[in-house]
Amino acid sequence: MTHTPVTIVVEWDNARLSEADRSIRLLEQLDLQVRALGRPAEIIVCYDGTALDRVALAEPLRRHLAVPLRLEASPGEYYALKNYAASLSTGDPIVFVDSDVVPESGWLVHLLSCFDDPDVEVACGSTYIDPSTLLGKAFALFWFYPLRPRRGERARTMRFYANNVAFRRRTFERFPFPLAGQASRGSCLALATQLADAGIPIWSNSAARMSHPPPNGLHHFIVRALAQGRDRFLRERPRSRSRLGALLAIGARLARNLARSAREIGSGYRRVGVPLWQLPAIAVIATAYYGLFFCGEVATILRGEWMARNFRI
Repeated sequence: MTHTPVTIVVEWDNARLSEADRSIRLLEQLDLQVRALGRPAEIIVCYDGTALDRVALAEPLRRHLAVPLRLEASPGEYYALKNYAASLSTGDPIVFVDSDVVPESGWLVHLLSCFDDPDVEVACGSTYIDPSTLLGKAFALFWFYPLRPRRGERARTMRFYANNVAFRRRTFERFPFPLAGQASRGSCLALATQLADAGIPIWSNSAARMSHPPPNGLHHFIVRALAQGRDRFLRERPRSRSRLGALLAIGARLARNLARSAREIGSGYRRVGVPLWQLPAIAVIATAYYGLFFCGEVATILRGEWMARNFRI
């Protein structure tokens, strides 16, 4: 049995957008799984000290976590918080989770088992959308997360999500999360590319499963869609320098998003338990989301600086 400590980094940025009980369920699962791990571990919760009160945050954390906890404040958003907490950590590997995900039983053991192979530098688990509501079923089908895997398998992958990934310390020190700049999300895609260019493979273990919530209410739905459209435009700017050319490019992307959504809803609705009579509602949700996504791209073309300042997630 190894006695090398492991660090678990939890950003406390997403918690402000999700239902409070999800953060509590995350803490309860971390407590159970760390105590069952059989090796030393530290949990570092990093939050924006300009937006959250330390005393108010510490009370629920310490109530639901019996394992050692460090609470660290740093100004910044999602990726900056992860990088800052990792810079203060002492463990190896460094595991990253978000404050709105809920790990399944055995998640941590399955994720860390990848590092039994000394050649593995980066490992990720499988994150899927919680399909317990109509909105959750819709997002499970059309959004970017895959459906919950039926079985656990290890395999090479080209991408990962920053809410369910672990790095050997030496690798993360070389390749921290790139800051998103005007965007809110997408740095994990950029980091995956950097790792591939450096010849560092990413391994996945689909037995390391955790659920992610759909947007929490109408306001979050709108902001999330607009922000994702902005981030996609900033990440994949059309080659055309004219506004008309850019509009045509993002119009084509809207058509592809809607066509892909229709295919995925049609092929996957049975797996998430959607009755036929709910399919029209799910199609409407997908269409509304990608319509707002398109509006976020258009607004970024017309008022890029304003979009960069607003709709932060």
